[in-house]
Amino acid sequence: MADSDDSKVTKTLSVPSSMYKRWGNDVFSFVIPSPEWRPAEICIEHLYADDEIKTEFKCEDGIVRRLYMGNDFNDEGLNRKSQRICVNHKNCGPNSIKIIDGSSGVRVRSTSETDEDNINYAMSKELFAENILNNVPGFDHMNFDNFMPVFRIIKEIVKGKE
Repeated sequence: MADSDDSKVTKTLSVPSSMYKRWGNDVFSFVIPSPEWRPAEICIEHLYADDEIKTEFKCEDGIVRRLYMGNDFNDEGLNRKSQRICVNHKNCGPNSIKIIDGSSGVRVRSTSETDEDNINYAMSKELFAENILNNVPGFDHMNFDNFMPVFRIIKEIVKGKE
């Protein structure tokens, strides 16, 4: 199972005329199908609604973090309302839904010149998933309806093996 946000991966792991690709020796691959209301190039977090993706969480260090989306920022990577800036502004802009999770070079920091610690305000995808798994308050209301097509594909793969 792969995200569909990388065209090379999508081309390799899927077959246009099928829900999944059969590699042989009981190995299969498929690309996450996009809900009707999302563009085709998504990652698994996009199966949640935008407000769910942007759920805030107060971390152990006292910093409130969340996943960001490219459209949280202008083309220069700035969000004046929250006084945050996305370090990798090529993922930003009003039409971008790219997930900004604070990994590697895609950090979200304060625009304040006094932010000497260069704090990352973006939550990791791993922590986002753990919070959902553990029903952490705020993450205990997530809607899983958009995951049903993923489960149907897995069911088809299993059924085809019988």
